[in-house]
Amino acid sequence: MEEFQQELMLDGDRELAVAVGRAYATAGWKGVLTKEAEIYQAPGAHYDPQTVAAAYAGLGDKDKAFLWLNKAYDAHGLLFVKASPEFDSLRNDPRYSDLLRRMGLPQ
Repeated sequence: MEEFQQELMLDGDRELAVAVGRAYATAGWKGVLTKEAEIYQAPGAHYDPQTVAAAYAGLGDKDKAFLWLNKAYDAHGLLFVKASPEFDSLRNDPRYSDLLRRMGLPQ
């Protein structure tokens, strides 16, 4: 958690680092994932649908994960979906194969 917070601080996101630290202190890793989903889905500088998708995948909410993966795909902002371990829990879902097919990637 400290390394993650340091990374955010180095990126100039002190406020986000503090928020993530508080979320971890109160609810553990689930709290961090919930806070990430909240922060990165809000319009603005931090908006990142792939990060939201990864957070929901980590929380076990496949429907919301695929909703946000599709938003990332539509925005042409979906990178490393086949290599990212954050999406391991989604790989057996037919929606994952469909997403790869639409991206033109081998399944």
